[in-house]
Amino acid sequence: LKVGDHWDGPVIVKSNLNHWGTPEQQLNRQAERAGKAAPFPGVRIFDQYQVHASLAEVPPEMLMRTDLVVEKFIPEPAPDGFAARFWIFCGDRERCTRYVSPQRLVKGDDTIRREAVPVPEELRALRHRLGFDYGKFDFVMHGGRAVLLDANKTPGRARNLSKIVAAGTANLADGFEGLIRRAG
Repeated sequence: LKVGDHWDGPVIVKSNLNHWGTPEQQLNRQAERAGKAAPFPGVRIFDQYQVHASLAEVPPEMLMRTDLVVEKFIPEPAPDGFAARFWIFCGDRERCTRYVSPQRLVKGDDTIRREAVPVPEELRALRHRLGFDYGKFDFVMHGGRAVLLDANKTPGRARNLSKIVAAGTANLADGFEGLIRRAG
């Protein structure tokens, strides 16, 4: 969203960089130590998500920053909180899970339950159009359709979910093998 857009609902402000800009800042420091130009000049850490009741409440300077994104905040309500869905895939292997949290910003660290869910066909089509062989799509269901929140080619994981993620890693590793066979 930008100044002048029409959206009456809540909005979220977040970094447009990887993990709040931390990796870009580290690359800048490495370049500086090597006597090279910073690959991401002027990058600033934005280590939070801000939810505002409306676009009008977002400070105008935030709307002008290229390192920030202002989006419609569309949570997926659940009877015991809020939900977000995470589809991780590698080749023809995949896992799609719905996480529920008491917090409206669903993160792995505060998940109270999770369940396997099907992948919406519109996301499969989007993955194909974007050319993703490996990655993770974060999305919610809203009004009966999938709303993509983030498409990531370098997925990470929450620390307290490492055993859960580890259980599905062998399946995704088989997906890498399939990609290698297809490329060869």
